[in-house]
Amino acid sequence: MRATKTKNQKDSLWRFYRQSGGILPSKAEIECQARLLDLRVDQIYKWFWDTRKKVEEDNSLAQKSEDKLTAKGPGSKAVV
Repeated sequence: MRATKTKNQKDSLWRFYRQSGGILPSKAEIECQARLLDLRVDQIYKWFWDTRKKVEEDNSLAQKSEDKLTAKGPGSKAVV
């Protein structure tokens, strides 16, 4: 059975992600976070990679939407 991360753990992981700029931190930094959050190192690695992939997908979709709106040209109305 997979354990659900607490809100505090998730919030801390998001802070860790933002501080790293989405770049995978060193093994030592991840081990430190694992101890602080009472998580296994592999849980943090997986969360980090899954989150980075999701953020990249969201950014890509947002860029495509923006490109479609700007491609319509001046004077066209954007549908929200």
